[in-house]
Parts: sequence; structure tokens; C-alpha cells
Amino acid sequence: MFKQEKPIHIIAVGFLLIAVEIIAIASYFDLPDHSISQRVACTQEAKLCPTLESQKLDTGELENPDIQSPDSSNPEWQTYRNEEYGFEFKYPKEYIFEENEINNNERLSLNFGVKNTSGGLNPKLGIIVTELQNITLNEWLSSLSWIAEGDHSGPLLQEAKVSNVLVDGINAKRVIPRYGQGKVPRTYVLRDGLGYTIWVTDGVWDYGDYAGDMDIEEYYLLVENQVLSTFKFIQ
Repeated sequence: MFKQEKPIHIIAVGFLLIAVEIIAIASYFDLPDHSISQRVACTQEAKLCPTLESQKLDTGELENPDIQSPDSSNPEWQTYRNEEYGFEFKYPKEYIFEENEINNNERLSLNFGVKNTSGGLNPKLGIIVTELQNITLNEWLSSLSWIAEGDHSGPLLQEAKVSNVLVDGINAKRVIPRYGQGKVPRTYVLRDGLGYTIWVTDGVWDYGDYAGDMDIEEYYLLVENQVLSTFKFIQ
């Protein structure tokens, strides 16, 4: 009876020794521990996980290559978010904003800028939200007039350079007047019965933000592109 069980004991001891050797080898080479806690930490800190979405954000890829992201080395940007009209965008942290009076079918008008010595706001960029029903983007632009300096006034599309851009993946029109103060660009987006006008002002140039030897129109576009690259619809 005991002679028959002896080989079984020997085999069991052999398996035990093999298991001990495997554990010792794993410890020696410090094999990675794919523990549950590590997977949870990765989920909680999603920006550390090499997902396709995080890679896209890290490389700054945009729908429109003409629109560049804000300088990643400058974190001094904050977010303006408007739940009522369904949008958000980033702007320089030192800016404050104030609401303007609205006209006709406008629903929201905001200026962003810095305080001047008299306590007023030197506007540098702004946004206007307009209620528009049963109208196309081109029809909207055709209905607008541009009032510039001197005798230069007339239909917007005749008095300006117009180009196509994308804002959060939606086709938009950028309009730069041929006359007037500094050829300040405006971008027009139409979505779900609302028109969004995003613009920079000559205040960006006039109040000391600019440094360098860049053409004024090129500089305006740089500032507007930085804002547009962060613009998102949230509804």
C-alpha cells in the first residue's frame, strides 16, 4: 500500500519545486505587475493613458490646419462656458468680460479685455449670438452691412475678404474687411438656429499685447486662431 503511494508523493514534491523556481525567477527579473489597482489608477488619470484621444490632444491636431492651438507652454488661459447658448472657448486669463446691450434679434453680446486706467474695459475679443431661423450661412452674411471709415461702407461680402474655416468641425466663414481699423477679422458660424460671431478688435494691437515685427492683419489672425481652436459646442 505505501509502496504504491510513494511515486505520487514524489511527483507532488516535484511540481512544488517547479512552482517555487518560477516565482523566484519572476522576482529576480522584476516582471510587471498588471494589478487591478494599476488599471484603476490609469482610468482615474486618463490623461496618462496612451489612448487615441489623448494622443490627438497632445499633438494639437485640429479639424482645420489653418487654426492653431494656444501655446501649450503658456497655461494662462481660462474657459468661458455658456450653457444657455451651448458653447465654450478659452481666452487669456488676465481678461475680464462684460455684457453689451443687444440689438434686434441678438441674444448675447460679450466683450473680453482688460481694464483701462479710467475703469472701463479695453475690448480685445468678443462674441455675439444671434437668433436666426430658416436661413443659410451665405444668406446671413449677405444680409449684413459693413460700416468702415470714411466713405467705405456697403454690403459686407463686397467690402471684405472671405475665406472658409472650420469651427469645432462646422463650416464657417471668416470675413476680413478691406477698409477700416486694422482689417479686424470676424468669423461667422451657424448652428441650430443660432448665429455665432467671433471677433478680435484693434484693441489687441493698440494696448500693448503685440511684440515683434508681424503684419497687423497676420497678428489679428494669430489671436483669433488661438481662440477659435478652443471653441466648442456643448449641446
